[in-house]
Amino acid sequence: MWSSYVRVFHDQGKNDQPEGVTGRSVHITDNPTNAVFNLQGLLSDETTNELKVGYNAAPTRIVGNAPVINGIDFSKIAINLSGSVANTGIAGQGATSGIAVPGGLVRAKAYFSDLDYRGYFVQAGHIEPMNLFSPAVLQNPADLPDLTAPLQQRQRFGRYIYNFIFLPRDEPIETLRQMSKRLSEL
Repeated sequence: MWSSYVRVFHDQGKNDQPEGVTGRSVHITDNPTNAVFNLQGLLSDETTNELKVGYNAAPTRIVGNAPVINGIDFSKIAINLSGSVANTGIAGQGATSGIAVPGGLVRAKAYFSDLDYRGYFVQAGHIEPMNLFSPAVLQNPADLPDLTAPLQQRQRFGRYIYNFIFLPRDEPIETLRQMSKRLSEL
């Protein structure tokens, strides 16, 4: 006695998800397909013969999207000044702080301090010196922007601060004035 079966499966999946608080998102498209053919025969009470042929494929496309800032498309650029930190809840190290990932701001400040750079943050469209920055107040998770809203509908400058600027100490003060002027026009 012989029996057989054929199974074919194909699916299409799409996922759009935000990645952090920077406006960056990722678009994933999956198209998995698999198929199997099975032929089984009973040659005797004690012998079975089976042939099974299968096919599996899961082509996946992953595309990063980021806002265009001053004509620069950040979709193809990744800058990470961070890593993982085990001490969550400690100001400047935990999940409520960082540039875009936990602990990032602490490492960025240390890195740029070693280069003798000055740090600033952008709050309400104004540039403020880093010594006025408080992660506990300015990076409260309750103040995170609604990243499910279209980028054009998000607040330009929200209450959750994640825009930081580091400039060499000898950078002319005029640079800050020009940046402040441009920010006030946004």
